[in-house]
Amino acid sequence: MSDRRVLFLFLVPWLLVGPAAHAGDDDKGRNGARRAFEQGKALPLSDVLGQLQPQLGGQVIEAELDIKGGVYVYELKVLTASGRSKVRVDAATGKVIDPKQTR
Repeated sequence: MSDRRVLFLFLVPWLLVGPAAHAGDDDKGRNGARRAFEQGKALPLSDVLGQLQPQLGGQVIEAELDIKGGVYVYELKVLTASGRSKVRVDAATGKVIDPKQTR
């Protein structure tokens, strides 16, 4: 994989973390995501992707960090040979919560 492509895969999702992270009044944006990492509520995206890449069966094309029911969740869109899939991952543990196949 080219250096430019690797940079794109890790830089773009990292930039998405800021606007996509939202919870209570003071947990919005990049600062909320940073606090989540500092408090152990979310692993860095690079760690999660390194852990899950062999299981994903494709290439991550988009990643967002959201809060669902008070839990930080990475929503990954994965491009596979058979189409696209959406994978929800517990950001604190890196474990897959909910894989969904889309076209």
